Amino acid sequence: MKLPSVKECEALFRQYHVPKNIEAHCKAVSVFAFSIAQKLQEKSVSINIELVKIGALLHDLMKAVTLESLDGTGKFAYTPNSDEIAMWKQLRVRYPGIHETEITSKLLSPSYPELAKFLKDEGNASLTPTSRD
Repeated sequence: MKLPSVKECEALFRQYHVPKNIEAHCKAVSVFAFSIAQKLQEKSVSINIELVKIGALLHDLMKAVTLESLDGTGKFAYTPNSDEIAMWKQLRVRYPGIHETEITSKLLSPSYPELAKFLKDEGNASLTPTSRD
């Protein structure tokens, strides 16, 4: 399966001016998910740990598009910069009412079709047990 590198993922965060708080969340989820995937692999569970790492890293790439406001509240307080606000406005017009995983899937599918499907399905298809005849 063709996957983007971490550097390519970071370039996507820059290209789409993903707010820094969302990017930090994605990176933390990726580290956590990767560590769990490694432990599962050590227990002889068949798992694509690179897919888990990259999928987790990009899982909320387009989260901001679905938010009514970029200004966080409470413990998630965040002040977006002008580039983040401009991109947020542009993407909300381009993708009205579409779930963030669907948007990310559309953006990634030309270069990474399997990853795009994984993210669109939020990983469910790859994690669902299959029957063994």
